[in-house]
Amino acid sequence: MGVEITAALRTALIPDVAVLNRPPVSVDYPAAALELVVEVWSPGNTMRERETKVAAYAAAGVPYLWTVHQRGRGTIEFRAFELVGGTYQERVHGTGDDVVSEVPGPVPLALSCADLVPVS
Repeated sequence: MGVEITAALRTALIPDVAVLNRPPVSVDYPAAALELVVEVWSPGNTMRERETKVAAYAAAGVPYLWTVHQRGRGTIEFRAFELVGGTYQERVHGTGDDVVSEVPGPVPLALSCADLVPVS
């Protein structure tokens, strides 16, 4: 699904996971439809690409952002951010076997970082 958010070199972003505040009716959505986006950073994502996406989501007013970073073989880093005053503030951070609780989002939850390990 495409989201109508302009970023450097792009006219739309495609998050890895999106939670909407309305029923899905098309394949493209305005930024106002987003409650939460999840980006899964792979080793091929550059720091500039990550920063550009995060800044674009913040500028569009997306309330929650979660990132999952694949670090090395089977190691995952999870971060949850909440938009405060136009800037994302990190609320939760976990790696390895950590269980993170009170993850901010449309519905707060807890999760085990170990469950986020990609299947090869």
